[in-house]
Amino acid sequence: MSLRSLQSAFSDQEQRKKMKELTNTSKQTKIKRIIRMNLVVVVPIISLIAMAAILLQNALTTQRDVKNARNDVEFALSVSAIVSALQVERGTSALYMSSNSANIGEVARVRDVRASTDRALRMIPADTAILLRGDNHTRPLVEIVHELRDDVNGQRIVLREMVDRYTNLDHSLLDYSVAVVDLPGKGMPWRVVVAINTLSRASDSIGIQRALGSTFYVTCSFDRATAEWFAALETAYQTYLTISFFYYEDGRRFYEDQLARSGNSLSIKINSMKGVINDNDYAEECSGFSQSKRENDATYWFSTLTLYIDILREVRESAGRDIVRILDRVSGDAAQEVTIYTSVTVLVSLASLGLGVLYANSVNKMTEDIKAFSDKVKELIKSHHACAVKYLQ
Repeated sequence: MSLRSLQSAFSDQEQRKKMKELTNTSKQTKIKRIIRMNLVVVVPIISLIAMAAILLQNALTTQRDVKNARNDVEFALSVSAIVSALQVERGTSALYMSSNSANIGEVARVRDVRASTDRALRMIPADTAILLRGDNHTRPLVEIVHELRDDVNGQRIVLREMVDRYTNLDHSLLDYSVAVVDLPGKGMPWRVVVAINTLSRASDSIGIQRALGSTFYVTCSFDRATAEWFAALETAYQTYLTISFFYYEDGRRFYEDQLARSGNSLSIKINSMKGVINDNDYAEECSGFSQSKRENDATYWFSTLTLYIDILREVRESAGRDIVRILDRVSGDAAQEVTIYTSVTVLVSLASLGLGVLYANSVNKMTEDIKAFSDKVKELIKSHHACAVKYLQ
């Protein structure tokens, strides 16, 4: 046999083998084809899943951070409520000390105000410890409050020391309330947190004025140091208020609306009473007042400034609600992203796999058609071969 004949025989044999493989329609072969077709889309699908997994992780992390931040904000608002209660307690204690503990009404007022502070304290964990400014270690908040009350009850401290210690406690709590808040980002929520903190400090400044003014209307005068202190507090209060509204414009509008509801009479009353405190001739006039009138004037001053401080408290509470709404919106957006990323990943993966299976089935169908055609050709060749043999015979 010649070399050309051998090559032709081998070529025919390879072609028949390839044709056999091509026209193989067994179940195992079909499965293999489906797997091979799907391998084409595996890499894009894996890339898509990896990308979606990263986005999902980011969205889930945002959800977790927002949840933690919401808890932090609620805790900070609880601390702010404690600060407000302690500010009232400070002013009431000033009236109590000015009356030398002899006024039964002031004793009852102090008891009621302390009970209100205790209710505020119960809104946070009992073992909450803070670092007072000037201290080297933290102490339980409840222990600090009770120690201060004991010193007031026993008259072991003078008015200035009492006010300073309450103020130090308030400022330390405000520092603590900011330190515990961990917000996801430094955008709008942080501006509102800063506004709430500075509003609390504004309330604290005017709260000290409330305490000092209460003693003024009982004693009829200030010494020089206290008068300068009172004036410095006015400057601090106005500064804190300006900073707060710079960071939180909605707070300014809410504040102005609340003042407008009083017909601005509240501001007029406060300014008028502050004018009396700054009047150097008032001491002589006041010396002719009865003790009862002095105490009534002090109580009126205290209650009037309390109404104003309550407006600032309402502004803080409104700001707190805004922060919660912002965080809830961020959390909702993150949850929506989780749903979208998950749905898109699943749908695209299923669609890709489905297209792979559909394409493989099409190839299998084409293979079956080729096999059927090949079988017909074989039958036709056999028929022609039989006819040729018969004719030759």
